Amino acid sequence: MPRAEQTTELDHDLVLSVDGPGVRRASVDVPLFLELCASFFQLVKANASEDAVSLDLTGIRLIDKHSAALAAGVSSASLARASAEQALRQIAGDDAPRGLARLADRARNAVSRLPEGHTAKVVAGPWVRPIVVSRGQDLGPFDAILAIRAVPLRVGGKKPAARFLSSLEGEFTLDTKADQARALGAHLYEEVEIVAKVSRDPDGNIESGYLQSFACVAAEAPATAWRAWYQANGGAEWDQIEDLRTELKG
Repeated sequence: MPRAEQTTELDHDLVLSVDGPGVRRASVDVPLFLELCASFFQLVKANASEDAVSLDLTGIRLIDKHSAALAAGVSSASLARASAEQALRQIAGDDAPRGLARLADRARNAVSRLPEGHTAKVVAGPWVRPIVVSRGQDLGPFDAILAIRAVPLRVGGKKPAARFLSSLEGEFTLDTKADQARALGAHLYEEVEIVAKVSRDPDGNIESGYLQSFACVAAEAPATAWRAWYQANGGAEWDQIEDLRTELKG
């Protein structure tokens, strides 16, 4: 039995649509629309693979009579959204990882060929983003200060940005300055403390943001950490101990 075209069911789909004057399912330029869909969905899947995870896109259907929209079923809604965000940045001009540049160029070319007044967008549940070929537009106001520990996964782009992973926030991307990007690049996959201005979507996820500063998290030796704890809790006599490991064994 066909699935009903309900908004709640679209929460588990990744939707690409083209809107504009006269755009209808029955009147859309089929080769161009399919080229845009194919290149974008391939780029999304390739971004997931870059992060060593598998994203399945299976099952498609056309929706919305008042635009040309194609919904693809995804194996993970959160992963699809994160990979789509990376794809949008690459189409908009960020440097894509090796092997993905051709897909980004292909999608960018398809968007550029849309008739004047026609726009493309991506929808994942309540998350809606336009597909643009330039990042000149304002990202909008930031509404919160974030200070957490996170691991930088990827840094770079024509307009520098950094992709982070945090146990509290999951994966998110922050714009940054070129000098910060260079400095941060030396600490990929190492935990750092960051301070950023961010804005959030209706679900509370980080939507966009700007890295204000970061600091390395020093890897403190276990003996040094134990000494500091005992000195704080056991009194001044611990200052006289030269070899803490020997004392602990005794």
